[in-house]
Amino acid sequence: MQVRAFLPAAIAAGGFFIVSALLLVPIGQTAAASGDAAKGKAVFEANCQFCHTAESNEAVVGPGLKDLYKWPPHKLSDGTEHATHTDEIIRKQIVEGGGAMQPAGGSLTEEEIADLLAYLKTI
Repeated sequence: MQVRAFLPAAIAAGGFFIVSALLLVPIGQTAAASGDAAKGKAVFEANCQFCHTAESNEAVVGPGLKDLYKWPPHKLSDGTEHATHTDEIIRKQIVEGGGAMQPAGGSLTEEEIADLLAYLKTI
C-alpha cells in the first residue's frame, strides 16, 4: 500500500494520532528501545567493569561512571565535547569507542546495549 493512499485513510479512520507519532521519529532512526537494567548490570559486569566502576567517579582505566547521565559538560581525552549525556551519545561511545576506549559495538547486541544504557541510568 502506498503512503499517499494510507495517510488519508488513516486520518479518516481516526488514526491521526498514530500517524503523527510515527512521523516524529526522524527518517533513518528508530525510536529508543527500553532496556532491562538488571540485564544491563550483567552486561556491565561482563564487559565494562574491567575499565570502569559503577560505584564512584574514580578512574580505574577509564572514568568511573556513577551518575553518568548527570555529569556536567566536559571534554573527552580525544577533545570530543559532551554538553550533556544522552542515550545517543553514550551509545555512540560504547559502539564506536573513542579516546583510549575500544569499540564494543561488534561484541554487543542491540538488546545488550539497550540493557546497558538502562543500567547506566540507575547508577
